[in-house]
Amino acid sequence: MAVGRKQLFFFASLFAATVLAEHAPVEPKGDAVDTYYWNSVTNEVSWEDPGVLVPYKDETTERFYWVDPATGDTTWERPNDNSGWTVTWDEEHKRHFWHNDKTKESTWTPPENLAWEHVVYKEGEEL
Repeated sequence: MAVGRKQLFFFASLFAATVLAEHAPVEPKGDAVDTYYWNSVTNEVSWEDPGVLVPYKDETTERFYWVDPATGDTTWERPNDNSGWTVTWDEEHKRHFWHNDKTKESTWTPPENLAWEHVVYKEGEEL
């Protein structure tokens, strides 16, 4: 069966849209009762914003994404906050690592002040 140019374009567009949808950060879900903050290094929990850029975690890929405070857009890259730290997804190990461009330090464990995560609390769930 021969495939025409229009059909080929349609399938290519559909494939591209599917791949982009699977790998693009998503907006925070609106069905949450509330969001609290958890520090994965100190195990501290707080309802109050810790005052640093806090990533969301994509439930499908386990990757962090951020909401850029300047634009409101979601991004896989951590917006620059002049701390020197960048977060990179390691595809081979399927986890994040942190690197400080100023000190040249690299670590699998996030720095304490950057270890905060959004946690969505839904009614009926135990904290």
